[in-house]
Amino acid sequence: SPLNNLKEVLLVKPKIIFIEGCQGCGKSSITKELREKLKYTTMLDLNAIGDKSLEGRDKMYKYHKGILNMFEDNKYNGMNFLCSRSYFSEAVYCELGYKSYDFEVQTNSLTSELTYLTNYYDIYFIVLTATEEELKERLNRNKFAYNKFSVENSLSQQNVYKRYLRYLSNKSERLVRCFEVPNRNIDDTVEVIMKSILTNMIG
Repeated sequence: SPLNNLKEVLLVKPKIIFIEGCQGCGKSSITKELREKLKYTTMLDLNAIGDKSLEGRDKMYKYHKGILNMFEDNKYNGMNFLCSRSYFSEAVYCELGYKSYDFEVQTNSLTSELTYLTNYYDIYFIVLTATEEELKERLNRNKFAYNKFSVENSLSQQNVYKRYLRYLSNKSERLVRCFEVPNRNIDDTVEVIMKSILTNMIG
């Protein structure tokens, strides 16, 4: 009936989709391919700030808080957001000692804000994974960002990302929909992600 159709429309929320994972897992390729399949979607390629001092921690917190504030400012605009990386990258890099400070307090604060946004968005957090052999092949590509990372680095990152995914699921009381997706090839991975999103289309 028209009334039921109206209720269904009102229950559908815009989406925020984070694609995360270690160096070489295929974040950029998967995010770009997903963007081609999702209407009314803004793609954001989030990055780190080079400052590794304590002031750099404040900058990174303000940077990611600003991203979440932007989502809140646009909560009634019907726009979807697709993000390559998130504040978890900062948390992972800090835990593995790539930076001289920790990001635990900031991660907890940002996670609370992200959980609040589930009132207005369906939020998906997807960690891509790869095998050791896949990482060897991908990290050997001529890509500047990979120069300082080894397969061992990436495998260590991957393990920490998986743990943070469990943390996010528990911390958000499963309001943020968390998935671990093996990235064997682009087409299959995008299909798995699209099915996960479409299955949960109604808020």
